[in-house]
Amino acid sequence: MLEHLEKKSSNITTSFHLRNTYFMDDMLTREDYESGDYDHSVPAHMHILRHVVRSTRRPRTLFKSIIRSSQGKTMYSHYPTSCLRGYCHAITADPASVAYMAHYRKTCQKAVPECANYLGETVRDESVLRFKDRLVERVNRALDDLQLPR
Repeated sequence: MLEHLEKKSSNITTSFHLRNTYFMDDMLTREDYESGDYDHSVPAHMHILRHVVRSTRRPRTLFKSIIRSSQGKTMYSHYPTSCLRGYCHAITADPASVAYMAHYRKTCQKAVPECANYLGETVRDESVLRFKDRLVERVNRALDDLQLPR
């Protein structure tokens, strides 16, 4: 992802803005759990791996940023506010096939305008599952080492 963004940027680019994408518990239906589409091998304590349905809609104004620490001087609320060169230059990663900032929520929040629209337009996004085996193994090992329940 960063290689792709670097190709689109210049050495003056301070930050890369990633649009928010929502994965909400309410997007999973009973059919998702009962059908063969749901991966029952994912442990209950691995919330993100168990939620692979996301909205196809993304807010136009809600972003988070990856900031080049070699160029950013001060930051506020996920954005550079001043930069070492005297100005800040940002590019937005679009479309979601390049990069997005995943937000996991139980349901809609009042701060998100027209949130109900996000619930109705969804797609399965299993990209996180490519890390499943390593994550499950390492998290379970850490829980065992700390003598915490799974």
